[in-house]
Parts: sequence; structure tokens; C-alpha cells
Amino acid sequence: MAANMRPNYRGYVLALLVLGFAIQYLNRQVTVLMAQPIKAEFGLSDAQLGLLTGFVFSVPYSLMLFPIGILVDRINRRNLLVIALSIWSCMTALTGLVQNLFQLSALRSIIAAAESSNNPIALSMLADLYNRRFRATAVGIFYGGPTLATVIGFPLIAYVGDKFGWRMAFVAAGLPGLLLAAITYFTVSEPNRERVTKTSVDSAPPLSETFRFLREQRSALHFITAMAPTAIIGSGTLAWMVPLLMRKHGISLSKAGFDVSLYFGFTTLLAHLFGSAIVDWLARKDLRWYAWLPAVAAASNCIILISGIAAPPLSITLATLALWGLMAAVQYGPVLGGLQSLVLPRMRGVATAVIQLVINLIGAGLGPLIVGLLSDIYLPYAGPHSLPWALATVSLLQLWALLHFLCAARTLRTDLSRVDRLM
Repeated sequence: MAANMRPNYRGYVLALLVLGFAIQYLNRQVTVLMAQPIKAEFGLSDAQLGLLTGFVFSVPYSLMLFPIGILVDRINRRNLLVIALSIWSCMTALTGLVQNLFQLSALRSIIAAAESSNNPIALSMLADLYNRRFRATAVGIFYGGPTLATVIGFPLIAYVGDKFGWRMAFVAAGLPGLLLAAITYFTVSEPNRERVTKTSVDSAPPLSETFRFLREQRSALHFITAMAPTAIIGSGTLAWMVPLLMRKHGISLSKAGFDVSLYFGFTTLLAHLFGSAIVDWLARKDLRWYAWLPAVAAASNCIILISGIAAPPLSITLATLALWGLMAAVQYGPVLGGLQSLVLPRMRGVATAVIQLVINLIGAGLGPLIVGLLSDIYLPYAGPHSLPWALATVSLLQLWALLHFLCAARTLRTDLSRVDRLM
């Protein structure tokens, strides 16, 4: 067995990729955690704050996805990851020195461009380290990285922000990534790429051929489309959850950060660790579970989120937040892992770039902004309840995702068989 296919080594690489994703997510969400003090210092409206946490980050992130996706299919992925991790970590730490909103926005844009490489690289590496039988499980564990950041990082960064100011919170969030970059460079080797044995496509095909292949894989298109409303709801809800708890229930920044980490973080961690393993087990009996399970989660979350936001008591809000996190998290392993299996090996970087473009430009870009705009619109009518009403409105988009997951299930087995015939 090749060294980079041994179970212990694969587990080690997966653990480092999870840590990298955790650091990336924490660097991204520290602006969300510090939203209230940043809003106060720069005098921002909710719409402006939504723009800062949304499009200022998601546009440069999205613009870099296709160049990164092309590189992922062609060059050493380990080296590319180390460079990107070093850049976004340095820029996050330097954010603590900004003196105005323009400087803050500029650094957030640079961080976004560097962070765009993380998921295409990691998912491509995992697809070469794990076969289809365990791929959703590996991807699900990888997507536990943000949960790890939520459980451990959110309370720590919120505490630093409370005690030492929001600037020091950025410094504390940025420094760990530099250590991880060094560890990755010296201990991880580039995985051997999975070979295509039944066709001549063993090197990266032209971009047009990859797009044509994706268009013909109907379930892949439905997976990609479904993640747009899913990401809008997820990014919009998480971006405004700390301000919601602070405004609606009058709790402190550190208390809100702790509550989000406790109630949202632990349930999403459980979902990432066990939900994807469960769907891999179910898929041995019927491959359509890769689409059915996300469909069940989409239908459930529409009801859960509205109930939790509307509930007056803090305890009920937090309980439903935990349940929402559980159901939201189980969608990512089946969808992202399934997409890796629906394309040929040298198409995975570009395929990941496509779905990350949808998740980040549409989801992460529009989600916080839409919630902020709706909150401003509802303000004259709902007063302090404008933010809960905005979040409840956006949650209805989950029904759109449900439709596409059900459509994906109809062609999933045929599309996977097509890839098997070409391998």
C-alpha cells in the first residue's frame, strides 16, 4: 500500500485539513463575532454591516475560485495550501491594526481571495485519499472544521474581544494558521491522484470539457443549485445569530458567543462526525440517500428555524438553534462528497470551484446582506423585532433547496454509473 494511502496517514492528513478549515472559518467569522463593536465604532447600519460580512468577502473569494480550481487540477496541492494558509493568517492578524472601514474592507478582501483555495484543495486531496465508499464520511468530517472553530474558537475570540477589544480578537484568530502552515509543509506530501483507467483522460481536461460533463450530470446540477438557498439561509442566520441574541435577549458579546458555540457548535459537530457516516451506510442499500437525506434536512429546517426565531424565551431559541445546526450540517457531507463522485478525478478541482462559487457568492454574499436589508425594511413596522422577522423570511428559501434535492435523487444512480463506466 502506498504511504499516502495508509489509514493512519490518511487520518493524519484529514485531521490537518480539518484544523485548516477550522482556522479558515474562524478567520472568516471573526468579523461576524465582532459585528456589534465594529458597527459601533464605524457607525454602520444593518445593511452596511451585512455588506461587510457578505459581499466584501464573498466577491473576491468567488472571483478566485476558478483560477484556483484550475490550479488544483494541475499543480502540487500541498504547496498551494501552505501558501494560501500563510497569506490569510497574516492578513487576519494585521486586521487588528486597521484605522478605518476602507482598510478593514481591503484586508477582508485579500483574506477572502486566499481562503478560496482551501476547499477545492482539501476536497480534491480527500477524493484521492478516500474511495467512494468512505468519501462522504471523510468530507463530512472535514466539514466539521467550522464546527470545531465554533465550539472552541468562538468563545475564546468572543472573550478576547470582550476583554481586550475587537482588534486583538483579529490578532488572536490569525496567528495559529502560521504554525499549521509550517506543520503541513514539513509533514504532508502531495497525494497520488486517482487514475482514470478506461479512458485517455488521465490529465486535466480542457475547462470546456469539464463544464460539458457537469451539464450532462443532472444530479450534479441539482446539487449545485440546491446549495444556493441552503447557503443563503446558513450564512445569513449564522452572520446575525450573535447580534440576534444580544438584541433580543440583552446578553453580552461573550455570553452570545458562548451560547452559539455550545448550542450550535456541538450539534453540528455531531452531525458532521456521524451524519455523513450514516448516509454512507444508507447509500450501500440505495445511492439516492445522498440526495434524500439533504431533502429531509431541508424540509425540517424551514419549520425549525422559524419556530426558534419566533420563540420569546432564550432557552427555546437556543434549543431550536441546536436542532437547526444538526439538520443543516448533515447536508454538506452527502452533497460535497457526492459531487466529487459525480465527476472524473481531474475535474474535481473545477467542480468544487463551481459549487463553492454558488455557496460563497450567492450564499455567503447575499445571505447576510438580504437579512440586513430586510431588517432595515422591517424596522419601522417591527421595531426591535425586525431582525427576527428578517431571519424568518429568509428561512422560507429552504423549500427551494428541497425541490432540487428531490430532483437530484431521480438521476443520481444513472449519473454515478456513468462515471463508473469511464473510470
